[in-house]
Amino acid sequence: MKIFIVALIAIALIGLVGGGLYFVNHSAKPAASRGETAVAPAQKPWIEVISPPVSIIGADSMPIKALATGDELQSGAVIKTETGGRATVHFPDASLLRIDSETTFTLKAAEYDGKNQKLIVKIALAAGRLWSKIFALATPDSVWEVQTSNAVATVRGTAFGMEYKNKTSLVIGSENKVAVGILDPATKKIIKEAAAVVSPDTFVSIKDADALPIAEGKKALAPEPAPAALLKQNWIERNKTDDVKIDATVHVLQSQGLEETAVRETITKESKPAPQPQSQPRPQRETQPQSPATKSQRPPDSETKTIPSSEHGLSGDGGSTPAGGTNDEAKPVPKTLKITAKGSLEAVTEGDAIPFAATLVMNDGSTRIITTEAQWRVVGPIGSIAPSGIFSAQLDPLVAEEGTASGSVVASWTDPRNGAVFFNSTAIFAVNAAVPQTPLDIGGQ
Repeated sequence: MKIFIVALIAIALIGLVGGGLYFVNHSAKPAASRGETAVAPAQKPWIEVISPPVSIIGADSMPIKALATGDELQSGAVIKTETGGRATVHFPDASLLRIDSETTFTLKAAEYDGKNQKLIVKIALAAGRLWSKIFALATPDSVWEVQTSNAVATVRGTAFGMEYKNKTSLVIGSENKVAVGILDPATKKIIKEAAAVVSPDTFVSIKDADALPIAEGKKALAPEPAPAALLKQNWIERNKTDDVKIDATVHVLQSQGLEETAVRETITKESKPAPQPQSQPRPQRETQPQSPATKSQRPPDSETKTIPSSEHGLSGDGGSTPAGGTNDEAKPVPKTLKITAKGSLEAVTEGDAIPFAATLVMNDGSTRIITTEAQWRVVGPIGSIAPSGIFSAQLDPLVAEEGTASGSVVASWTDPRNGAVFFNSTAIFAVNAAVPQTPLDIGGQ
């Protein structure tokens, strides 16, 4: 069976000309370098509720608090998503934990030292699915650990999914490597002699009944190539797609000269929701009673102004006028960046050369080709790309023996007038190894 090594940031964003990436501040620099008051990074994780219901539950498994976006989480909290509920836990170092529907877990430890960037995260998954996206842990004594009743996964900087259903743990790798250990059924301590390393697009499955035989050496714990049916499960594809947005944003920030600490701080700051202004009651005035018609003309007290996300100055497809732009019809401004391939991406083979084009779409509907002005990057072990946008398919030696690998092409462009950065990615595509010709192939000679 062919093993598909899928690069994290190679998943389709929404399509070749479809949806774009989320926005971050184009002027992202450490606050001190901008003459602003430095803001200490948040010390506690907080939750982003993507779809309710998401709640903290008590010892009786009943909800004791409905969670909302922005709520901070304490160590020891037991969090549960009901059917249809999904959420993301944001940690102070920019790492993420995505919670799938019908999932229950305990945040056993969530400690962060903003001075030395030491992070300790320990999670106990009771049921359901979790996806970890870890920004490379900054200190040697940092910990990221996800545990079920029979297994524990530990990493330093990677992305992986973990599922516990029907008394079975499943760990699937997505980036770098994940160390998977077996828990002793009696002591619940890690059995060092029974461990495996899960690489991208490989997995291990451990049943409760297998823990003791594995611990006793009677059964092997061996990763296997993830079948296509597993890789195409919605929760895996969705999380890999979300990882694209993060990795592409990191790439853009790094291209602006930001170091790792500044990148962490920028992503953390931009992801945190702004505090909502509290509605202040209006002073009571002695007025004549108003008719219903007159009352209906008064704007509601809770009315707030919506600020377009494009004002942050970074845009993917679907953004509106960037910061510093103008709506003057005589001066159209960039709205989105689109990438197109001048050729099919359905059956790419080593040695193929495929031209890509980058096009700016303006707010008046006009377009401008910026292929040679854009910054190009290949994500995944599938080849390289020239400044002119010509992609050369070539498998990395580390995956060449597998015969195929997947990746994507990313382009970014900076508006010289205001510094707004636009970026987008192609859909995922595979590059297959070139098959050496035999005498039969060339005419039986």
